[in-house]
Amino acid sequence: MRLLTKIRNAAALGVKTGLYCVLRVLPLRDRVMFQCFHGWNYGDNTRAILEELHRRSPQTELLWLKDPQRDYALPPYVRAVNAQSPLARTAAVCTSRVVVNTHRFEREVRKRKGQLFIETWHGGLGVKKVENDMPNASVPEWMAGEIRNTCRLADLFLSNSRHLTGIYRRAFGYSGLVWRCGYPKNDVLHRGKDAARAAVRAHYGLPEDAKLLLYAPTFRDTIWKGRDDAWLFDIGEAEVLRALRKRFGGAWYLLKRLHPVMQGRAAQTAAQAGVLDATAYPDMQELILGSDAFLSDYSSGIFDAAEAGLPCFSYVPDAEEYAAERGVYYTPEELPFPFAKTRAELAERIEAFDETAYAASRDAFFERTGLVQTDHAAADVVRLILGRLNGETKLPEEIRNDD
Repeated sequence: MRLLTKIRNAAALGVKTGLYCVLRVLPLRDRVMFQCFHGWNYGDNTRAILEELHRRSPQTELLWLKDPQRDYALPPYVRAVNAQSPLARTAAVCTSRVVVNTHRFEREVRKRKGQLFIETWHGGLGVKKVENDMPNASVPEWMAGEIRNTCRLADLFLSNSRHLTGIYRRAFGYSGLVWRCGYPKNDVLHRGKDAARAAVRAHYGLPEDAKLLLYAPTFRDTIWKGRDDAWLFDIGEAEVLRALRKRFGGAWYLLKRLHPVMQGRAAQTAAQAGVLDATAYPDMQELILGSDAFLSDYSSGIFDAAEAGLPCFSYVPDAEEYAAERGVYYTPEELPFPFAKTRAELAERIEAFDETAYAASRDAFFERTGLVQTDHAAADVVRLILGRLNGETKLPEEIRNDD
């Protein structure tokens, strides 16, 4: 059975690769193709770049890879490309002068002369190890193939820190150009919060003075193995909300946003008073800006929330097991966030939160990791894209390796 599966997969890969070879005869067009998590959602760095590009050049044709089984809307000026159609997605990639991606490129993807491929990735600063940094480099062959192909295709990777640049070099084995310009999706974190706060509260029908804790855990590999891991995400919502009211005052609500691969569990979320399901909310950065505190485990989103100035907490009941199985770049003790391994400890950490000590620890951590914080990363990338669409074949001198 395993051999038959390998033969089928090899045949499918051959067919898809052949499509790229055939469709290379089509002319390149001055348009931009965007991909985000294989078409699962409309967000992350690619969304920020796309919307900035439209603002600066509304006549530019924009394509977005969209999985038809995922329910989300695209702006009217964006054309959806069916992620489930090998012909449609191959034709779109083959004929777009610029391709921007926030995940790995599939093994069959091929680049043509004159195309610009930009890999933004999506993690930024992060806790959990990725790709070949994972223990025993235990990535499956298909993923290893995607890593190698991504490194072959990319003209440059975007980075927001020396930490992330090091991951590109080590975990991906990428030796090409890395531009440490900051993360486009985080530009909004350095602008006003009022609009985001109003939008989030209006979406959930909450009063204007409501205070929000955004809980955004990452998934565990147990999700692929059928093991019961629900206890890992049981933070004791009632106790947490009581602790928040005691420490910060006001009326608090908890927004629970599950990782995209856990979307099937979203319906189980809003079963308690004061707890709302935020898994399908279209814009993670808007949620962060609209919130008053942040809670996670090993998700890179906690660094975005810290960058936005939110008090951040970490709940890691499986810290030792996670470090052994998945691998981490930082232990809980090395991070600036108050952390807990039990529900009782989490409530205690919230009640004892010291804002001054936290801010000093956070700023020192950002300095050590070489974080770049701007409000113009998307605009910088858009200038690069427009240059290519206008016939510039070389990358600007301002883009240089900054390891």
